[in-house]
Amino acid sequence: MYDAVPDPKAEAFRYFAFLTSILLIITAVFVGLSLYERSVLGEYRLGIGNAPYYTPYYLGRLTIAAILALALVVGIERLSDIAGPIHCARLHVNKRRVAWVVLAAAVASTVLFLVSPTLFYEVALEDKPLEWASALLPLASSMAFAYAFWRILSSEQHDSQRTVSLVLAALFAVTLFVIGMEEISWMQRVFGIETPGIFAGNQQQEMNLHNMHSILFGNAHKMAMIFGLILLPFLVETAPKNALLDALRDFLPGRFVLIVSAPFMAFNYNGWNLFLTPLTVALAVFILLAHARIAGERGDWGERRLFRALAAFVVVAQGLFLALGERFVRTWDTSEYGEMFMALGLALFSWEATARLLARYPAHRTPVGAVPATN
Repeated sequence: MYDAVPDPKAEAFRYFAFLTSILLIITAVFVGLSLYERSVLGEYRLGIGNAPYYTPYYLGRLTIAAILALALVVGIERLSDIAGPIHCARLHVNKRRVAWVVLAAAVASTVLFLVSPTLFYEVALEDKPLEWASALLPLASSMAFAYAFWRILSSEQHDSQRTVSLVLAALFAVTLFVIGMEEISWMQRVFGIETPGIFAGNQQQEMNLHNMHSILFGNAHKMAMIFGLILLPFLVETAPKNALLDALRDFLPGRFVLIVSAPFMAFNYNGWNLFLTPLTVALAVFILLAHARIAGERGDWGERRLFRALAAFVVVAQGLFLALGERFVRTWDTSEYGEMFMALGLALFSWEATARLLARYPAHRTPVGAVPATN
């Protein structure tokens, strides 16, 4: 008997049907638990900003989160064609070195908390290098996408991807610019601008939007980063070939983006009571371990060690923050470190995407010996 030839459309349908189903289940569980916590436990802020709860209910909820995260990762692995992922090339040695440096920085940040919680707090204050890095990296990424937009617009290369590339390059340029400027309150403190009355309800009493409703904006931003920097690279590697991913391929993050972004998943102390926080931490750990197993299957022991080290860091660092949370000067200090690693992941994604766009749309050059056009 001959093995049946796989139907690409059927494989893609099964893959995305499963992904949609598990995400709907997670959403339903989150909504149900949130309603219970608000109506029965009186947690109108869902415990966000409070010290982590360790009651039987919250420990049981942690188990549910871990089971759902494991089901998502294992299900995707079984449905995917691991033998032929979209991006399966061996990571360049320089990228591996960068990844180890980023991991070392994350470890150093955790050690700083253990040695001196006060210094850990001071480094995270406004107008310190940590915050400026969180702002300048998105701003630099915005400039990179703006240049890519100009290159696409001026290039003589007019392929079927041009319109999509123009729209997404512009969208990323604007979005990253807003993220960077919001981080430093649109340079209000730099120029000594008095806070306008329209921002009277701002929790930080500064000229930014994200602190008008910090819980809503903060968690929406974080969930978007988790999807784009942690989950999406895993889907890109495992999804069957399909037209959507093919059309967006220049803007899809790969393993390198996941690797440099992963440390931010350990800095979640002030949001631990939100059900989505332990769920996404567990999801990140299982994704890292899945990549470690896949790397081992293709004989890439160096990458397997890297992914295992990242998974171990997320588990150990998150555990230390949860166990020693009473030592924090401010409960949200970890989020400042997390935002810096998010910004780094965004920057590397942006620069990789820009490089692909510049290669696809070469600059216009007058041919040698040709006479330039004149008015």
